[in-house]
Amino acid sequence: MDPSSFFAYPDSVTPKVAGFLAGFHDDEIRDILGYMQTRSYVPGEMAVRRGDAGSDLFIVTSLDYS
Repeated sequence: MDPSSFFAYPDSVTPKVAGFLAGFHDDEIRDILGYMQTRSYVPGEMAVRRGDAGSDLFIVTSLDYS
């Protein structure tokens, strides 16, 4: 999985890896991304509800408020 699709930068200076993954080595990032899956939700659809049991981590990559 190519991690570049998770991080978009508006300027021409693109850090190697952004935010919370910045302290990890390339092989560690590959391992982490190997466990991830992309999910899309339609407007109004709930990804998480109060009281849900689970151990998922959600990373929101875009929001559409239109």
